[in-house]
Formats: sequence, structure tokens, C-alpha cells
Amino acid sequence: MDADGRMKAITIRELHDRTEQLVQEAAHQDGFVITEHGEALAVLAAARGARRSGKSLPRRDPATLPTTSADSTTFVSEDRNGR
Repeated sequence: MDADGRMKAITIRELHDRTEQLVQEAAHQDGFVITEHGEALAVLAAARGARRSGKSLPRRDPATLPTTSADSTTFVSEDRNGR
């Protein structure tokens, strides 16, 4: 954070050049606002909510999941066309 309590701003170019380092910093600190031409586009911040829950995804028995004879690409294509 800067002196005013705001997240530090980084440019897309900085993110591109130093992705690994900046992701590690964001994971352990306050994160960054990503900018392009001085305009805020996104925030890079730690996924603290996921860490706090401590819950893993439920295990599912594949035999109990619904099945279909249709090709999944049909569903994906229909979904894309509906946007």
C-alpha cells in the first residue's frame, strides 16, 4: 500500500516483465492495481478467502454423476453462441 492506504499501482508491462515476482508479492502483501495508460484495469491480490475456508472440494463418485451420450463440444458451442 502507498502512504495514502491505497494499493500500489503497476502497469501491464511491469506485470508482463515480472509476473512471478509480483504474484508472489501480491500473495504475501496487499496486492496491486494493474493499470494501462493510467487507467485501473484489474487487481492482483491474494486469494485469502480460499485459504481461510480450509475446505477441499467434495469427493464425488463418478458412478453417481449424470451421464449423456451427447458430445460435450455441442454444449460448449451452444453456450458460446448464446452470449
